[in-house]
Amino acid sequence: MAMPLLAASVVLLLHALPEQQRQSPKASIEGVIARIGSGEPIAGVQVTLSRVAAVPFDAAPAADTAATFQTSAPALIPSTASDREGKFFFRDLDPGSYRLTAARNGYVRQEYGQRVIGGQGTMVTLVEGQAMRDVAFRLTPAGNVSGHVRNFAGEPVTGLRVQILRSAYDGSGKRALQTVGTTRTDDRGEYRLYWVTPGRYYLNVGLGNPDQRAEGRSPNEVAAQPYPTTYYPGTLDPSKASILDVQPGAELSAIDFVLAEQDLYRIRGTVTDARTGKPPEGLELSIAPRQGDVSFGFSLRNQTYNPANGTFEFRNVAPGSYWI
Repeated sequence: MAMPLLAASVVLLLHALPEQQRQSPKASIEGVIARIGSGEPIAGVQVTLSRVAAVPFDAAPAADTAATFQTSAPALIPSTASDREGKFFFRDLDPGSYRLTAARNGYVRQEYGQRVIGGQGTMVTLVEGQAMRDVAFRLTPAGNVSGHVRNFAGEPVTGLRVQILRSAYDGSGKRALQTVGTTRTDDRGEYRLYWVTPGRYYLNVGLGNPDQRAEGRSPNEVAAQPYPTTYYPGTLDPSKASILDVQPGAELSAIDFVLAEQDLYRIRGTVTDARTGKPPEGLELSIAPRQGDVSFGFSLRNQTYNPANGTFEFRNVAPGSYWI
């Protein structure tokens, strides 16, 4: 009786095997990456593909309420790099929606479907067995900004923070300066901000956080004396700052500062919650000149706040009129 049972089991397994081997045909993406303008292929570009899965936020919404969706965390796929001819490819992809991004040192990061620098990209939607070819990226070379910072006597100033900023609209709809890059002056007073996205910027120099020693700083370095935040080409008034126009691949050198000695002040005060009469916790304070239609907030690294008693202090403030 054992033999017929064994034979029947073998027949069932043989019938089931073809069903297990059936798989949906995979999709693929192929493309090429070149330098904008010249069309020269770019090798070594890191190309990242991440899958985006939309899932219901509420599986059972009310009858009179539209379903709400949220995007889950992207599923990462091993990145690839473009070859000598700028070509790249992804194989064995499941159907679905993806985001495709190309990035390389010295160039502006670009997402597939992005029409302008800083603009929105578009998702790539693949179906079973689709071979998406001729995907084209045209990368824009980034620019560089460099110069010297000296005091009034012509001596290099070491260890000062140099920031490059752009004008944008904040959450309240007001124009504000946003920091997009930071560096420090070296022992020769030189600084260099590299791989800057082309655009229009402001530049300032000032004392960084005096309570933190920058990584790699020499133990023989003497902290720089406090200088007020100075905007290029050398003004304390941010509304009089000059705009730097960074073009693709531009090398803006000799963007120099000469810092004059200036009396600096401290602003101290106390903050109390009107509802509780107690100092608020987790408070963020900023200070900005009372002029112009752009918010030129100072770095919070020159500000302290004690939530135990509500006291605050701004250090190294140049003469002027401010909003707090």
